[in-house]
Amino acid sequence: MVPETPYMTLLQSPSTAVAELSPQHADTEELARALSEKYGTLLPDSAARARVPTLDDALSSPQARSEHRGKLLRWRCMVQDTSCGNEVVMREVKGADGQKRCTLWGNDEHETSDEDPDPTTLTERTVLYAITPPAWSAWARDAWQSGSEPSDDVLSTMSGLSLDPDPRQYGALSRNPSDKPAYLSKHSLAEAPGLGALLKIYDHELAETLKVTDVIDVLGVLDFSLLPGADWSQGGAASSSSSAQLPALHVLHITPIAHNDEVPRPLTGASSRDDLVHYLASALGGDLLAAEWTLLGLLARIHSRRGSLTLGALSLNLSGAPAPKLFDVLTSLVPAVMLQKMSLDHLNDPATRMAPASDGSEAGLLAGRLQLPDGTIVLCDESSMGEGTLKDRGVANVRELANLLSTRKLSYAFPFSSFDFETDLPFIVLSAGKSMLPVDVQVPLRSKNIVAAQAVQPTSSQLASWRTFLARARHVDLSIPESVAEQIQAEFVQARKEGQEGVREGQEDLLRRMAVARLVAISRGQRELSFDAWKQAVALDEERRSRVKQSSPATAASAANASSTASVLGGPALG
Repeated sequence: MVPETPYMTLLQSPSTAVAELSPQHADTEELARALSEKYGTLLPDSAARARVPTLDDALSSPQARSEHRGKLLRWRCMVQDTSCGNEVVMREVKGADGQKRCTLWGNDEHETSDEDPDPTTLTERTVLYAITPPAWSAWARDAWQSGSEPSDDVLSTMSGLSLDPDPRQYGALSRNPSDKPAYLSKHSLAEAPGLGALLKIYDHELAETLKVTDVIDVLGVLDFSLLPGADWSQGGAASSSSSAQLPALHVLHITPIAHNDEVPRPLTGASSRDDLVHYLASALGGDLLAAEWTLLGLLARIHSRRGSLTLGALSLNLSGAPAPKLFDVLTSLVPAVMLQKMSLDHLNDPATRMAPASDGSEAGLLAGRLQLPDGTIVLCDESSMGEGTLKDRGVANVRELANLLSTRKLSYAFPFSSFDFETDLPFIVLSAGKSMLPVDVQVPLRSKNIVAAQAVQPTSSQLASWRTFLARARHVDLSIPESVAEQIQAEFVQARKEGQEGVREGQEDLLRRMAVARLVAISRGQRELSFDAWKQAVALDEERRSRVKQSSPATAASAANASSTASVLGGPALG
């Protein structure tokens, strides 16, 4: 147990730790690792870190900004841009009393020297740009901020989406749209930009391990700085206005947000799997089949990549009926859900970008709406598209969506090159008919008892149980016994010989049904695939295909629309 006085000193005055350790470590990276170890030991878990103020707290008012500068803060964020480069800074200066003092971790603003800089004291730090995790559910955000369990009333705490930049971060901003600062284009979701800040990292090996869309917990010292490149704006005239000063955290410790390897227990009792399916069905007009497929879609995760083949993904197209409550239900169950409207006005808007890009401007990498952490559910609503024409920007946006669904990669465009980054974003597409996007399976909706469906109101303990199960089950490594694999192969071969409809396409059908069987087993809390899970997957797939066949007139009309859209895109019909 750390004594209270030193403990509080290190929390309130991180410069004390820097001053204590810097004489012992001449190398900056060694000093950075020593500080990281110290604060990692001091604050080993989320409960301990909950005592540290958040970046949100520090930016709540001008007075708070001033009071928290130079103090220890915590922040959960997503890495948005790793191309900000390095800064060359002085490690130490000699003060008026003749003593050398470390100027790193935000201390450079408080130390001055009349002597010429000593080149031997120069060091580098890596600068990244990070943002609040996009599409973060309110209960997940609140749980992190408090270091405790999620709040009881999840549905009532769903926060509305703000169309304005967060005034806590940047002070008073001009209301003229043409005056929007460059940093806003670095936030994935313009309707809810959240907070953004520079991360200044002194351990270069650590910085090199961080990738775009990584979610991390940061302990750092608050400072304010220009966006890299901003001093070259407007013909080289540096801006010193308060609105150009961004929050910056001098990083002391980083904790990657990894999945929980603990094996999930099967859902039983008052929080049973059937209850979860009925809760999902409440947003789907009481359709239990669609709810089963939605549950499997929430658990889907890419577990293997072999060249262009990705195994484990399962994108869904729920077609034929509106599902206005689905977003709220999904948001109450998983940490991040991004609602992607497909209206023509939105897709054609020059400000709407699905994929990140850099145009060489001061802003660096401009965010795309699909620049999201792995595991974020993308709820794509085609029902809002309406009639009209896709313009160049709209065509590019739809193509990016289609490419991501086809390849499970997102393209990052730079002035002279582009790079594809692997992604794992589960998709659920809502549409009137068959989706124009290349989804894995279509499930036509069949509304049952809407009144009964709307009556489903889970308790706080049910929600907590379901959230824990979904988070853990998604990362289960399922094994397949050799005997079960042989049974599946024998049955599949026999089904093809008999000419059954669901297996006519050979390997594609087998891979789809194997993916579904894995998810059925995982959804039932199993660690290895059973032949019963395979049979259940076959039954689900056959019932789904039967619905698709029954809805063929609507599907045909939708396919015609998809073909029209595809001709605009310059390719075959999608989906």
